Amino acid sequence: MILVNALGCKESGARLVSRKLCAEYHGEEKLFMIVANSASDYVYGEQVKLVALSHVVFGRYLRPLYELVIYFFSLLPFVSAVVNLSNYGLCYGPKHTVYFQNSNLLKRQDAQLRTGRANFFNRFLLWSCVRNARKMIVQSAVVRSELEQMFGDDLRVPIDVCLPEVVVPVVKDSKYRHFQFQGFYPTSTLAYKRNDLAINSHQHLAEEMGLVITVEPEEPGLVNVRNVGVLSLEDVYRYYANSDYLLFTSEVESLGLPLLEAISIGKPAVLPDLDYCREVYAGAAVYFSVFEPGAIAGAIEALRANLDHYVDAAARRYELLKPTQKSWKKHWEVLIPTSR
Repeated sequence: MILVNALGCKESGARLVSRKLCAEYHGEEKLFMIVANSASDYVYGEQVKLVALSHVVFGRYLRPLYELVIYFFSLLPFVSAVVNLSNYGLCYGPKHTVYFQNSNLLKRQDAQLRTGRANFFNRFLLWSCVRNARKMIVQSAVVRSELEQMFGDDLRVPIDVCLPEVVVPVVKDSKYRHFQFQGFYPTSTLAYKRNDLAINSHQHLAEEMGLVITVEPEEPGLVNVRNVGVLSLEDVYRYYANSDYLLFTSEVESLGLPLLEAISIGKPAVLPDLDYCREVYAGAAVYFSVFEPGAIAGAIEALRANLDHYVDAAARRYELLKPTQKSWKKHWEVLIPTSR
């Protein structure tokens, strides 16, 4: 049996990764997967068994006990492998593979260490992974470099970079077109996504230069911002196809799946000038170096003024990225070499 600990994948891109991996597991061994809060959005085959646990209860208040239970399960002889997603798991022994996709954890720990308020439990779990896992999987070379810099000689496991393959269908539909020049930001309520900046930047733009953002409005918004709330994946893909560009204002990401999704259909972007953005988009985006509404608005105007150039650049950039991507099915060959 393969045990997958996905309790940390409760929302946003981490949740999507756990869903994709679950749907694409076709191995001969039984797969037992622990997910956060609900399994209703997962698709899986007969070899897969899902158990949903409360993230608040087991991922926060009872987390030390939860980690010990998972660890003792991993010692049982019928458990052949353990896959930890989003850095959940106490890792001792060669059964463990860690799919690390939480750069925010690295940044938060670094800040806490500087201020003397380190989360010692999280740091201990991550330290156990970098010393004892069979392998670590990351989504980008940027994250691998961050881990190497943070842990130095304590990093004793190989790290593989697996750039996920995305397939976004292009369906043109005027229902998903609200503005003459339209940006799209698929986001969540996490603070580091900086939804406030994405929205407030449009105070500096003309009304026909609008933004569609996937958060619920807390109060009456701007005339050129459409808050559409949480969307199905199909609706997210249709907004990509019917928008002119991707806007992404997140301060911390391990990769940012929306970047891959948007560039896969030739959409340029307005992005923060950070390594994770440049690794994907290179010269196919306009970058802002200051997290201020005015700087973001200026980048959006620069993109509009040279839109054809950036559209061409996005198409060329994706042709370079495409051969380096792995399907979710191929991910299992890296996570569990014996799975078929």
